[in-house]
Amino acid sequence: MPNLVRSIVAFWLFLGPTPASIGSERFGDIEVHAEFPRNRDLPHGYLEYWISVVNHSSVSAHEVTLIIPKDKASGHLRSISRSVVVGPSERMAVSLWQPSVRMMGENMTLAVDGEEQRDAVSMEITRDPFPTRRPVPEPCRLVSSSVGNEYRQGAINSKNLEWWRELIPFIASDPPISKWSEHWFTYSSFDGVVVTSGEWKEAPPAVKSALWRYVECGGSLFILGPGEVPSGWRGRTETQSGLSISYLGFGVQVSSGELDIDRLSADQLSILKKHWYQSYNPWRRRLDLEGANSGRSRPYRPRPASRCP
Repeated sequence: MPNLVRSIVAFWLFLGPTPASIGSERFGDIEVHAEFPRNRDLPHGYLEYWISVVNHSSVSAHEVTLIIPKDKASGHLRSISRSVVVGPSERMAVSLWQPSVRMMGENMTLAVDGEEQRDAVSMEITRDPFPTRRPVPEPCRLVSSSVGNEYRQGAINSKNLEWWRELIPFIASDPPISKWSEHWFTYSSFDGVVVTSGEWKEAPPAVKSALWRYVECGGSLFILGPGEVPSGWRGRTETQSGLSISYLGFGVQVSSGELDIDRLSADQLSILKKHWYQSYNPWRRRLDLEGANSGRSRPYRPRPASRCP
């Protein structure tokens, strides 16, 4: 059991408590707070930078463009930017995502209503995201609070111990699915996402849309219980060992029809593990900036009819 405990990752940067601010500046009505990258300890995907933007004006909205890094270097990813409109007295959490390519430079700058500000916001820039490539594949899954609580409550016995061993390493999300991210980039660090059918029914449309886009772009979504696919989506569905498997874009959605983890068979676990590793394997090859932009290689395994952005 101690090995099982050590294998569970406390991933407070993903959906848990807000990390400490590392840079704060005010530009007239606008105040920004920059945070540490949220998923830098995971092996692949998009690195998420989180910035809090506050508009102290009670009457005027402002367009704010966030740009990282401020001090740029050539030969690498030049910069990442995002523009948002912040209403009067509004506080907004803004994410910027860095792909798995090198980016050189320091700090963050911003433009307010089209005017670039002179001062920089102190911010840690990850020059080489996910630099370590493990020789042996180690997919990492995100599991919902309900599934994670099965472990926390000591609900491990001879029947479902094998399930947890197959699921490791996993990251249990403390916030409910209603608070999950509304952008698929946030899930790109995970080779599988596991939720219950009850949670899926309660998920907001924007969260469901983000998870479907994650599947389209190569992720693996497992719904413990009866599942569904988006209406109007084209894809092949088949049944294997009692699991319903739908191939959507580059990824796959699997549902068990069974609500009890104890009742998942060894064959079903093997099928799930296969799809998790298929989602992980393309990340094992590292791309430079030219390769990432050439179209010669995709970050996820290829399947037909993708509409990944």
